[in-house]
Amino acid sequence: MPRMITWMICRALRMQHVRRKFMDVTQIAGKKKIDGKAQKALRLIKALYNVETQAKKENLSATQLLQRRQQKSKETIEAFEALV
Repeated sequence: MPRMITWMICRALRMQHVRRKFMDVTQIAGKKKIDGKAQKALRLIKALYNVETQAKKENLSATQLLQRRQQKSKETIEAFEALV
């Protein structure tokens, strides 16, 4: 299975849990590490959520949604993978 599709399935099932773990880390670290890895990860996750929110507002078909994800989310996903 291609890496992008694997990531999208994983993301759909687990991104909320992943986000929660990074939130926990930022709370433990406090506000002193504003530019830490956890904060960067949360910004990337937020960017992915924004793509999904916009797509939902536009009522995209499944094919259109896949195309949007490939266009808008690919670089963000690659940055996230490099970070973690």
